[in-house]
Amino acid sequence: MDTDNDVPIPMLSKEHFAEAILDRMVQTGETLPLRYEPQGFRLASSDGHVFNLGNAYGEFSAAPPSKRAKILRHYVRGWLSRYKTIPAEFADAAPDLLPKIVHRFSVDVKKLHSQIDNTPPRAEFSQVFGEHFATRLVYDWPVSDAEIDLARLAAWKTTPEEALKIALENLAARSRETLKRVAPGVLMGTWQDDYDPCRLLLPEVMRRPKIKGDPVIMLPNSNSLLLTGSDDPKIGRASCRER
Repeated sequence: MDTDNDVPIPMLSKEHFAEAILDRMVQTGETLPLRYEPQGFRLASSDGHVFNLGNAYGEFSAAPPSKRAKILRHYVRGWLSRYKTIPAEFADAAPDLLPKIVHRFSVDVKKLHSQIDNTPPRAEFSQVFGEHFATRLVYDWPVSDAEIDLARLAAWKTTPEEALKIALENLAARSRETLKRVAPGVLMGTWQDDYDPCRLLLPEVMRRPKIKGDPVIMLPNSNSLLLTGSDDPKIGRASCRER
């Protein structure tokens, strides 16, 4: 359970961060042996599953100390979600499919690790979005999600295009709230459900607020979306120059 009474966590080194994640995994119920691989900055389990720590550490480092325990819980839950069962039938899974925007690096690094480990890469579904991002498909649980790969889609007898269409419809149904103004000329997503950045895949949601000029969207972290206008005299032009 998330709580506002978490003890603040100071900045940790990469090694101590990995230890903190590993300890919490064991405390939360992981029974398989885990090892920390500092060269790749990742955790590996005895059954071959790998947790690349780069994105988690970046988010942890950027967060204020009072929010870091929540970030640790989020990633531990994500790791343990692999023990949950995804419905075998597409009709049963469809209502809980959602799109997820990730850094392209997180997609490419898995391929690189497969080459290094000399193991066949997982047939994952991803669509390049912009220069630095990719869109994935996930099955959403209340406190975690699981990536949907091409093998799963084949077993469901559905195409990536059809699954993504349904995922976007599901996200739109969760996006009726609008963005709130947090500074002159700047609006922020209010959903706080780990899918805020994915709303940029919904043009109708991005066009809902009144802004000056074309929308300029920023994704400062994995759970935040900021919106301004390209013609806003207070911030728009500066934001465009920095992109």
